[in-house]
Amino acid sequence: MVFFMKNSIIDIINNYNSFFLNKKNVIGIGRGFKVINGINTKELSLNVLVEKKVSLSNLEKNNIIPENFLGIKTDVIQVGRINLNNRESNLPKPRLQSNPFSLVRPLRAGYSISPINSEFSGTLGCIVFDNLNNKPYILSNNHVLADNNKLEVGTPIVQPGGELNKNNIIGKLSKVVYLNLSLKKNEGYFDNVPNHADCAIAELFPNIPYLKHIPSIGKVTGISTINLEDKVKKFGISTHDTEGVIENLDVVIKCPVKPGANAIFSKQIAATRMSDKGDSGSLVVDANKKAVGIVFCATKSLTIINPINLILNYFNVHF
Repeated sequence: MVFFMKNSIIDIINNYNSFFLNKKNVIGIGRGFKVINGINTKELSLNVLVEKKVSLSNLEKNNIIPENFLGIKTDVIQVGRINLNNRESNLPKPRLQSNPFSLVRPLRAGYSISPINSEFSGTLGCIVFDNLNNKPYILSNNHVLADNNKLEVGTPIVQPGGELNKNNIIGKLSKVVYLNLSLKKNEGYFDNVPNHADCAIAELFPNIPYLKHIPSIGKVTGISTINLEDKVKKFGISTHDTEGVIENLDVVIKCPVKPGANAIFSKQIAATRMSDKGDSGSLVVDANKKAVGIVFCATKSLTIINPINLILNYFNVHF
């Protein structure tokens, strides 16, 4: 019964997401447990993620979310506005003994990176290696390393991020998964090709020493098979070492990647909020230090994660 329910919900998410995403306030749908009066019923439901709950009396008929859809119960969850997790360089920096905004050599995950001359910085998620020649690359988001499709392959990448100093160049943008965007202003969603990951890699220059371990985590031990209610953690430049719990899987969500442009992402993972601006690109791992994915956006109550298996396959790389 649970297997049938799971597959039925996934089918709805994959084939009927536009029915929900076209409704006012809806930013995503996913597979999770239904919560009633703050109590987790452990019953699988189609979770409809909304920016803000609105009473039925204030909704037009076409914006009302049905209590059941094709025989599956729905649960409307208020999550707040969604935003990317890149950080403006003029935001205050945390005071730590080991500051993630400082220059660090050997290079390691969890520290700030950006294209040279960028106003924004994100987090170096991890070091990955080419499956053919074992060449090292740094992994982060497209919006961190390629500024949402704007930058060309070969653009210098600096550490720390937001730097103008050419002496701090560590590599060059190498491969990018380009984002399919809706460029229609003032609308939430229209049918377009969904994205699966906001990611890019940069080739490390041979003279840049690096370490494989991630602060507060250590070395990645493999790829996680993630489940609802699993505990996860990450290390990022803004919130550092934080933990979360998986609340939704198989998520389809729309994210405003730049003014007037949305990107639709499918097959995403949603955890309780564990990130903030600057944490984009952070690698998320499970309790066994197995990789789950990378942080790319968040709402007031959720962090959205790109699944790592898709990313590694895109770039033909490994840990």
